[in-house]
Amino acid sequence: MTKRNQQYLNVVLFLSSGIAGARKRTKQHNPWTKEEKDEIFKHLGNCIKKKILPGKSECLKCIEQSNGVLANRQWSVVKDCVRNIISRTKTLQEKNC
Repeated sequence: MTKRNQQYLNVVLFLSSGIAGARKRTKQHNPWTKEEKDEIFKHLGNCIKKKILPGKSECLKCIEQSNGVLANRQWSVVKDCVRNIISRTKTLQEKNC
């Protein structure tokens, strides 16, 4: 086997091993329930009104104070929900002007 063929074989083996090139993970969409959204508005309503994203500590505090309603959600997912709510309200305000 020539040196070039050996290099080609090494590259093929490396790529087929799954180490190179990250594969996309599919995310399971978990829709928000009314109770979850109510808890977010209850605990993070001030952030939403001021259009300020909450920090990690505020999101964790919201999850802890939700009496288990948000127990299955990560703090980053709660923050993303608030971000989406804020961007949705900004979009609606722009359309109304």
